[in-house]
Amino acid sequence: MPLILILFGIIFIDLAWQGNEAKFFELVKTSLFSGQKVGYFEWATAIFIVSLLGYSKQLRPIAIGLIVLVFIVMLDSNGNLKSLINQVKNL
Repeated sequence: MPLILILFGIIFIDLAWQGNEAKFFELVKTSLFSGQKVGYFEWATAIFIVSLLGYSKQLRPIAIGLIVLVFIVMLDSNGNLKSLINQVKNL
């Protein structure tokens, strides 16, 4: 853990030295909370809510189906699913 904190400290010092900290934080902000496409925070929230359903034994099969659906939608949101299907067809 201390090694990770030291690494983050070195990265932030380097960003500040080069004057790129504003660009870095803007990049992190757009990655986590994107405006037009769904960002990391929205996907993590969806997976967390669906995984909470899995704690109930009666709802576990439904939760597994929803998790699979969320992952399929995650693949399809960037157009990766179509290219993956085409690659499998070309094998």
